[in-house]
Amino acid sequence: MEYKNYNPRQAALTEARALLTDAAKAAVADGTLPAAELPDFIVEIPADVKNGDVASNIAMASARAFHKAPRQIAEAITAKLDLNGTLFSGVDLKVAGGERIALIGDNGTGKSTLIKMIMGEEYPDEGRIKLGPSTKIAYLPQIIHFDVPQRNLVDTMLYSKRDITPQKARDRLAAFHFRGEDVFKSVSVLSGGEQSRLRLCMLMDDEVNFLILDEPTNHLDIASREWIEEAVEAFDGTLLFVSHDRYFINRFATRVWELEEQRITDYPMGFARYRKIKAEQPAKKAEPEKTVKEKSLTEKPPRGNKNQQAARRQLTICEREIAQQEEALAALDARLEEAASDYEKYSALYAEKETQEQKLTELMERWEALAAEAGE
Repeated sequence: MEYKNYNPRQAALTEARALLTDAAKAAVADGTLPAAELPDFIVEIPADVKNGDVASNIAMASARAFHKAPRQIAEAITAKLDLNGTLFSGVDLKVAGGERIALIGDNGTGKSTLIKMIMGEEYPDEGRIKLGPSTKIAYLPQIIHFDVPQRNLVDTMLYSKRDITPQKARDRLAAFHFRGEDVFKSVSVLSGGEQSRLRLCMLMDDEVNFLILDEPTNHLDIASREWIEEAVEAFDGTLLFVSHDRYFINRFATRVWELEEQRITDYPMGFARYRKIKAEQPAKKAEPEKTVKEKSLTEKPPRGNKNQQAARRQLTICEREIAQQEEALAALDARLEEAASDYEKYSALYAEKETQEQKLTELMERWEALAAEAGE
């Protein structure tokens, strides 16, 4: 049947405006958007666009921009109490669409608890977690688990997704670098990096606008790390991730949440600037004492600039060594996976890894000292 009066451009605009209006009404209903701030929606399609599918894509992209990410995360929450007391309190954080936030802190400070609260798996003793009405969360845990690891990749996709055909499943797997006969492998034979990639394939679709990652590059070989980084780079929604990987944080973070001493400090900046501010803090504390010493040594020429320049040179060298050490640890993780069935070889590699991790810790401590000396 042919509809002569059907206008694909107008249909796309109508659908987009309906989507925007529904999202806005939901935001007003749950209080995240004051009724007085309800906007007038304008969806534009360039005049030279003739194809109906293209017009629809442009209109839908414009509509999704309104509800791309959560508008608010937490309001004055206090974390759940455990045997050791309060994990954190007085947290008041808001998130704008498209932000990429690194959640950092020592083990046991409450990072996992905060993530569980955002996902609705746990609840704060005080305050509330509030997400935008159209927020759809995807979570990639540190330890990947599949309910039926005996299934092949195509079947795993079919069981996890509604309204997906075998061909669409294969197309989606191909987009995540699973091609040919690989899609008929059992999930149980995949490496740790491949399992992370498959889980991301299952999680990330057009509707997901808030992605949470827990140590996404931990225990991965170099190739898998690079692929995960590419996938994260392509994601245009809101990103919240826990990581100790300095390179990963520096590459993606546009904001840092530091969990320390039962509170979360918000640094609305990238990781490099965050490190500079942290390095300046001990210097500021020591500043009064430094002033007294300078007054007593006024006859001697200051050597601060030369010392800082030397420290900066050493800092650059140290950063290269840290990058090399991190690559060596990633290679060791890959060798550990390969030696999983050989107890003696695995034990020797694990001992070597502990030695290398200690070396990395020492390099990080040296980096912090040099950063303080260099004033970075």
